[in-house]
Amino acid sequence: MGEQDKRVTILTKEGGKLQAIAKGAKSSRGKLSGSTQLFYYGDFLLDKGRTFYYIREVQILESFYSIRQDFLKVSYGAFMLETATVLSLDGQENRDLLFLLLKGLMALKAEGQDDQTIAMTFAMRSVSDNGFRPQIDHCDMCGRPVDEGSAWAFIIGRGALICPDCQRKTQEYGKRVSATVLRALKYIVTSPVDRVYRFAILPEFGQELASLVEEYVVTHTGQNYASLNFMKKNLL
Repeated sequence: MGEQDKRVTILTKEGGKLQAIAKGAKSSRGKLSGSTQLFYYGDFLLDKGRTFYYIREVQILESFYSIRQDFLKVSYGAFMLETATVLSLDGQENRDLLFLLLKGLMALKAEGQDDQTIAMTFAMRSVSDNGFRPQIDHCDMCGRPVDEGSAWAFIIGRGALICPDCQRKTQEYGKRVSATVLRALKYIVTSPVDRVYRFAILPEFGQELASLVEEYVVTHTGQNYASLNFMKKNLL
């Protein structure tokens, strides 16, 4: 905004997604220049204007410095932030989504973690908690309970599984999903939030999970994710 000011998006517990102006934040001498960076979490004191809020003061609680110093972590973290921004609504309470995001960023910050799996776990769980939870316990057509020994298919648009028999009958094959990824999906959408990032998956299954989650999130939110496009060009 102009030569010195910056417009920032803030995800809040009480008021959902807010647009705010940080006066002088583009200047190295501005008092807000060091507290309105990507991933910064803190207490924001805002003044309400006609169109935007204006940031008066910021007390930073966590800067997620290690994420911002790692290209891979920045990339996956940006996807998490973009997903959260898409799902956040202006003026509506946002506690659960913000808590899930913070737990995810803390997991992403830690060393020795699978960054891709953390990002996809956040994306799948946040979309699931916001009205797009997939049905992964039984066949969407015949009601057959899921068993891991069969070749099940996941229908992205319906967010549902179809058993092998119904695939043959309807010629609707969807996206083939392994038993390992089915277990991971179930864990992601049903686990308590404070434990949802506590699982590991082998790299080959991690890539299968990522492919499914990316398509699911894009389809059900109806958004074109700039962060996903960036990752496909630069990371894959």
